[in-house]
Amino acid sequence: LYISDSNMGAEELLLVKLADTSQAEEVEAAVQTRVENQENSFEGYGVEQYQLLQEHVLSVQGNYVFFMVHENAQEAQTAFLNSL
Repeated sequence: LYISDSNMGAEELLLVKLADTSQAEEVEAAVQTRVENQENSFEGYGVEQYQLLQEHVLSVQGNYVFFMVHENAQEAQTAFLNSL
């Protein structure tokens, strides 16, 4: 887990290896809740950060969950998927 060291930054990275694929739904729900909470925090004053949150990447591949809020999230997801 990586989160921005600034309270004005929305950048985050989460990479989880699940013990079982049945856990994926629960992890995805927790990530979606986190995104919604962050969007509520940044909406109205953190326009750039809010946009990053809107464009977050969340994917499940087998036992792995990848989540990223960053301007290069799509590229990072591609690199992650290629490494599997």
